[in-house]
This record gives sequence, structure tokens and C-alpha cells, in this order.
Amino acid sequence: MYAKFLERIKSEYNDLTPSPTEVLGNYPTANDFDKCVILLRTYKLTYGQISSKIGSPSKRAIRASLMQWAPELIEEDCNRNKLQAKERASREEFILINIIRQHPEKESYYMGHPILGNWKFIIVEGRLYYIEEDEDVTPFASWDTVCQTQYLQIIKDQLHE
Repeated sequence: MYAKFLERIKSEYNDLTPSPTEVLGNYPTANDFDKCVILLRTYKLTYGQISSKIGSPSKRAIRASLMQWAPELIEEDCNRNKLQAKERASREEFILINIIRQHPEKESYYMGHPILGNWKFIIVEGRLYYIEEDEDVTPFASWDTVCQTQYLQIIKDQLHE
């Protein structure tokens, strides 16, 4: 039953490195089901994706096959870091983002010192970046909390003048 699935998987993933033939060379005594599971997991498919590709066997059966033949593939990161925690904006950064959104007419802010000059701000994917006069773009989060608080106060003072 799984011979058809195995041939389809081999042809579908034939161009990848390592090739299906190279992978399966390490498992000559495995049955067709086990070979299908090993191949698909080698190419970083999740248990659900493996199940849908080879006729919906249970995740328990897939795991049992991997435990027997390739236990190193069980803990493989197949979500491609999609579930990795995202860094969140600090309180100061969040407040400043809201202030900048409320005052779109203000194009740049003088940062209180001639060396720092004027900054323009951009918001990309919920994170704040500043553009200096020399066009360098830097994340606002690169400053420590004390500096972020000082810059936030400078901008608030400018808006209340």
C-alpha cells in the first residue's frame, strides 16, 4: 500500500539534498511506511503534514516509526521557528510609537543636543526605528531604558511647546 506513496515522495523530493536514495540507503531493511516517514521527516515535514501525505496514519504510528528507525529526527524543528517568541517593544517604545502615530504632521524631532541632531521615526512591524540626519537607521530598542525615557521626554516637551 505504501509503495505508491514512497515512489511519489521519491519523485517529488528527488532534487533536494540529500536525495531520497541517499537517505534511504541508511535504512535498507525498513518497510515502505517507515521509509515514507523517514523521508518526509528528513525534509522537515511536521507529523500532520506527513500524515496527510501518506494516507492519514496516526501521529502515534509516525512517532513509533521514527523511534525505531530515526530517533534523531523526532526532535527536529519542523516549524521553522514560526513559534519562536517575538521580542516585544519596551514601555517607552510603545508610548513613543503611539505619540508619533498621533502627530503625523511632525516630520522630525530635535533630540536636545547638536551631536544627535534631528531624528525622523519609522514604524516597521510594530517596532520603532529612528533615522538620523546622516540617514543611518537604528532601532530605538538599541538604547537602554534610561536613554529611551529621556528621548521620550524630549519629544513630549517638543509637542507641548
